[in-house]
Amino acid sequence: MNKFKSYNNKPIKNIKLKYLVDKILVLIMLIYVFIPPYLNYLLEDYNYIKNILSIMFLLSITFFLLKNKIRLDKYLKIIIFSYICLILSTILNNGLVYQSIMNSLLIILLCLFLGGLKDDIKLSKIVIYSIRDMVFIVFLINTIVSIFIPTGIPEMSSKLSPGFLYGNINSNFKYILPGLLCSILIDKSNNIKVSLITMFFYFGSFYTFFKLYHTMTAFVGLIIIILWQLLQKYIKGNSSYIISIIIIFVLIFNILIVINPDFRISKLFIRVFGKDETLSNRTILWSNTINLIKSKRILGYGLKDRLFLGSYIGNYSGSHNYYLDIAYQRGTLGFIFNFIPIILINKNLYGKTIINDFEYLTLGFLCVYLIMFTFEPFYNTERFFIPLFYLLCRETHK
Repeated sequence: MNKFKSYNNKPIKNIKLKYLVDKILVLIMLIYVFIPPYLNYLLEDYNYIKNILSIMFLLSITFFLLKNKIRLDKYLKIIIFSYICLILSTILNNGLVYQSIMNSLLIILLCLFLGGLKDDIKLSKIVIYSIRDMVFIVFLINTIVSIFIPTGIPEMSSKLSPGFLYGNINSNFKYILPGLLCSILIDKSNNIKVSLITMFFYFGSFYTFFKLYHTMTAFVGLIIIILWQLLQKYIKGNSSYIISIIIIFVLIFNILIVINPDFRISKLFIRVFGKDETLSNRTILWSNTINLIKSKRILGYGLKDRLFLGSYIGNYSGSHNYYLDIAYQRGTLGFIFNFIPIILINKNLYGKTIINDFEYLTLGFLCVYLIMFTFEPFYNTERFFIPLFYLLCRETHK
């Protein structure tokens, strides 16, 4: 009888051990992916710790990739080609070659990893819960710090705005978007309208806007996410049309306002919505970046250092327009391949009668990204949304 009991418990122990190993490896991966800028700043003098984290990330993700089937589908090939353009242009222009290769490799590996989760439901849950919990913990600490030190952490702050764990206030929302998406997905799977964690993401973001700094793009993004959920029964059947409208709106806006800021309609928009005549100096950055794009149209300048960005664009973070940043980095060729997945997602949606919760919610976040891309730099957080766009391409392709 005792022998039978020990034999019967063995599979359970193996399952628990597998879960524990997977959980630890996923956490190791996510620490590397979601490490906040302030911790990166503190580790600047300890490169060996960064190297250890990167090696642990590579070992962890390699373990999962070897365990699952690697599928190099057409969507991933398009993404890879975009990053080949980035690396090639960086090499040709003596830019940050090593950093461009590592950033590209990170995103491609994440796409491969997330693409294989569909066949492993248990691992999918581990990843979704781990992302939510990790982002929530950092955001909670960030919010507490902002309450007790409203002027910001000195090393991360500037004269214009306070800075905390995520750096500039404008970066807060970019870093919490993956955690917020996972939190909403968990709420849906558990039939909960709004969990306490999701509620905290909302209230923490509103607190940042009303008490610390008026980050209008983040505020608009949050409102879109809330409305996307509240109006689900009206939007769900028309998702493809709404995405099309947003793509057309963003395209027209960038042509009329960003590329031609001196047009009469541009000045009207700036007066109505802008903080000043230059949209907080954005129009100046846009003009400088457009001049760079014109000088190297095909492959661009590649990934350049802060000194180049500050000298030629006027801001260390780039043009404050992700579309322009990609165009000057990768040229026309890289720009096209970088945004083809967006067009393919919309194409896949046409004629699709059933959209699951993951597809619907992720489409809402896609809308937020498309709008925010116009006003904020996003290259340094591509690891959060490029794999998401890749998953949407795969999910909607049915």
